[in-house]
Amino acid sequence: MNHYRQIAYAASFTGFLLKKIGFKIQRVSLFGTNSDITNMFVETQLTEKRILEELNTFVSLEKQKEKLVVKAGSLEDWPSIKKEIVDKGIVLYGKYEVLPDNAEAFSL
Repeated sequence: MNHYRQIAYAASFTGFLLKKIGFKIQRVSLFGTNSDITNMFVETQLTEKRILEELNTFVSLEKQKEKLVVKAGSLEDWPSIKKEIVDKGIVLYGKYEVLPDNAEAFSL
């Protein structure tokens, strides 16, 4: 599957999610995208089950063959996903504010 098509599909789901429960979502990021699967992380206080219910509704409406794997919760609870998002993730919604653990501020 085309990488840009995966991003577009994930962005469509993000838009769908924001319309339904946007006020409860802090950030949506893509990570670890490969040729068959798009991995998405939704930072929210809602349960992962609730997000997956919305994903199932979206998939049934869209009737697409793309596969989204969605994880949800606090990024701090998922250190391996956090590292992947910091290294090469794509933020679809929200402010990017995650820094590597060993980063230091400096001024010129």
